[in-house]
Amino acid sequence: MSVVAALSLCAALTVLPGLAGDRLYEQGLFEAAVTEYLRELYAGTGDPVRLRLKLAFGYAAAGETESAADEFRYLALNDTGAGP
Repeated sequence: MSVVAALSLCAALTVLPGLAGDRLYEQGLFEAAVTEYLRELYAGTGDPVRLRLKLAFGYAAAGETESAADEFRYLALNDTGAGP
């Protein structure tokens, strides 16, 4: 395997997990997207703030308003480093 092929494979493996949930969400498979975002969050492979926002919107789109509110509350009450 060439160096370029190896680097391309590493880049693909790094990007694909984050895109899996996004693709499911775009297809309207909100519950599956939420499952993927949770898997990524607990595996520690993604940005936790980004994942929690995506979880909140995924829950809301799936009609799980209580879970969506919990995620938004978590983001509001915890220091996410996103503020000034």
